Amino acid sequence: LALEIGPGEGAFLAELAPRFERVIGLDVSEAMLASAAQFVDSAGLGNVELQHGDTASALELGIKADCIVANMVLHHTSSPADVFHEIAQLLAPGGSFFLTELCHHDQVWAREACGDVWLGFDPIDISQWASACALEETKQLYFAQRNGFSVQVRQFTHNKAAATAG
Repeated sequence: LALEIGPGEGAFLAELAPRFERVIGLDVSEAMLASAAQFVDSAGLGNVELQHGDTASALELGIKADCIVANMVLHHTSSPADVFHEIAQLLAPGGSFFLTELCHHDQVWAREACGDVWLGFDPIDISQWASACALEETKQLYFAQRNGFSVQVRQFTHNKAAATAG
């Protein structure tokens, strides 16, 4: 099972669908889910389902995903640390969490123009949130965009020893 948090218009669901038996796109925006539904239908992605909600509601559904993807979602949430905690609970043993997120920036216009709650994140903060919920970082990549933003791509897995000790 793969879970994409905030699938937007659904393009990445097409990358996940051939790799997993079942894919869930989870979004708090009904409008974005409608766009994703059109994409899923037009692409014939029969193993993809769309769910309205957030990571807390996914926990209530008892979802355990082998792969969780969050692409440019965290900076739209009120409590990224809570989202990390919920993702750790949603992740099946041996599963991986892939995060693509903005590095901290000072482009304040993004709050109003894009609905950003956070102006990106310092990589250390993300590492601390992951560590606090027994997610172990396995890979990381950083790159700069021409528009002045820097992006971080991170992969995490369960630190099983820490999870069982805590």
